[in-house]
Amino acid sequence: MVNVVITEDMRRRIISAANKEFEPLLERHKQATPDVGDAVYEQMFAQTFNGMRSLPAYCFRNLDSINFKVHTTRYEFKLTQKFPVPYTAFTDAGADWEAWSSTVIVKDSAQWTTVTDALRTWQADGEQLETKKNTFINSIRNILSTHRSINKALKFWPPLRQYIPADVMERMEAKVVKPEAAVATPVPAYGIDLDTLSATATLLRISK
Repeated sequence: MVNVVITEDMRRRIISAANKEFEPLLERHKQATPDVGDAVYEQMFAQTFNGMRSLPAYCFRNLDSINFKVHTTRYEFKLTQKFPVPYTAFTDAGADWEAWSSTVIVKDSAQWTTVTDALRTWQADGEQLETKKNTFINSIRNILSTHRSINKALKFWPPLRQYIPADVMERMEAKVVKPEAAVATPVPAYGIDLDTLSATATLLRISK
């Protein structure tokens, strides 16, 4: 087995591959906004729903999703069915209805705690996922910086193999050379929890 020295390009490619493993998880979380669309609609249009139902269809339009803006952030929530909304703006339930963008703009967040609490939980889950990703990537970066060769890095943490480019693995396994006279002790990668790192790598494989 050829001793392959880790280059800066290899580090970049390995880190890029590890980052891509997290992309599906992050995207799924991004798309899985809280299931509160109907609650937003019902609260905003509680006083006008029956009135809209009594009007001709051309007086309103139907939506299958609704936007919700609190502070400076806008979210989109799916509705379980198409609901009617007016073409004109109005204010009710501590919020403005911005008709052209189909957005509930919160003015009094105290009246919308059910929705904002669900958003806080969702955001906390996202932050936790980002923290896990950063810990994972930083640990791999640490392994690559504390071992001179791919061979030694793999001895220290075998699951690293799944992030090593195929051409690098081919180089390493291209031919057999005489073994070194002495086996060097693996350089410790300080601050790395290998159990957690391996568990995260396993989770990423099964979540694809």
